[in-house]
Amino acid sequence: MAESERGDSSRIRLVLGAALGAVLVTALVGGTWWVARITESPAQRDAAAAPPSAAPVTATVAVGDLRDEITAQGSVVAAQDTTVMLSLRDESRSVVTSVNVQVGQSISPGQSLMRVNGRPVIVLPGSFPTYRDLVQGDQGDDVVQLQQALASLGYGVSADGDFGAATAAALTALYHDLGSTVATTTSSSSSSSAAPSTAASDGGAGGKKNEDASRDSTSAGTDSEAQNRDSTSGKTLVTLPQAEVLFVPGLQAETSVVSAPDVGTVLTADNAKIGLSSGSPHIEAEVPDSVAAALDPRTTATATVDGATINLAVTEKRKKTEETATEQSDSGVGGTKRQNTTSVLILQTTDGTILPTPSGDTGTLLLTIQRNPTITGALLVPKRALSTTESTATVIKVTDGTATTETVTVLGCVGGQCAIDADGPISEGDALRVDGA
Repeated sequence: MAESERGDSSRIRLVLGAALGAVLVTALVGGTWWVARITESPAQRDAAAAPPSAAPVTATVAVGDLRDEITAQGSVVAAQDTTVMLSLRDESRSVVTSVNVQVGQSISPGQSLMRVNGRPVIVLPGSFPTYRDLVQGDQGDDVVQLQQALASLGYGVSADGDFGAATAAALTALYHDLGSTVATTTSSSSSSSAAPSTAASDGGAGGKKNEDASRDSTSAGTDSEAQNRDSTSGKTLVTLPQAEVLFVPGLQAETSVVSAPDVGTVLTADNAKIGLSSGSPHIEAEVPDSVAAALDPRTTATATVDGATINLAVTEKRKKTEETATEQSDSGVGGTKRQNTTSVLILQTTDGTILPTPSGDTGTLLLTIQRNPTITGALLVPKRALSTTESTATVIKVTDGTATTETVTVLGCVGGQCAIDADGPISEGDALRVDGA
């Protein structure tokens, strides 16, 4: 019995010793950790608290087209149709004896459109119609208009408002180039208003400008009072009968004949007229000046009409200035005027498409305008991937975790995307860093 009790006591002591040993080991380990914790350096603590290092942020190079486009509202503008009245000749009958242009044919300044009673009817640019026969020695706004028209055709005359020797020589040269003779008037002792003489026969229609003596004489200089005035009876004066000229406002290369009297027509106040169409149907779009200034000379655009795409090209840019006034306050401050300037783009079709007739909403189109030509088949990369200087551009290419710096050629950028040359160290599918590293 005693031995059994002694064995139990030994086992109890052994268990208690093991438990005490475990407690001591735990205390020792915990104490060691605490000592290590309280003796840790600030740098060690910061390193332990910092997040793990971020992996490089990359973007994959793709192949595509870089488009630099804007949208704008455009309006279809029709050709401007005008009717120009012919002046009847002083003779009892005015008869169309020949026609030099057909309906639908374009006309040009200085051209003879037809002949009435065997005399040419010349079309010239001008802002108002004739109201008198112009005779050498006359002065006035209508003389200025004639001189400006002759100068625009290349005849050397200045627009001083005096119908002198230089203007007479220029007008004579114009008639000569058209195969005709200029009309003349014989002055009297009291005035130079005698009826113009057209007795000389006319040659064929048309003819190019030549550099003969009559042309050279047009560069003699400005008409002077001494050249303009000669009261000697019987002097022959160069004359432009109002029945032989048509001044057309806005005369341009696109002006064409819509209607005209046929050969043999006896002209009256009702039928002595020619219908003209200036320009052609086009689209106008108003954009800010900064947009217009940045447009490439080869700017193209598209519009969709009834589901079909119309190809357009910008043919002209015009300034548009509007003046606005600010309201004046009760204290009298304000009330100033301010000018707002924009640009109007003129667009024409490039594929012969007929534009819709402008009426209501059908005359308004949504345009997609290419500010610069599209770069096709280029390598497209985010702009953030590029590091640029004045002369070079570089990217960081990541291959199997290894980063290398490569020099590239930038073809253009639109917004946050750029196109780079495919003939370089970068290929489709490459990974480029975009995190600024």
